[in-house]
Amino acid sequence: MSKPIQMERGVKYRDADKMALIPVKTVAVERQGDVA
Repeated sequence: MSKPIQMERGVKYRDADKMALIPVKTVAVERQGDVA
């Protein structure tokens, strides 16, 4: 439980800009696909 969370947090904190843009785009695409 602690290992996966730490790994994810580390990656998000490391590339906050890149990771922030990737998830946002993915969510937008998923939302559009779901709505369509």
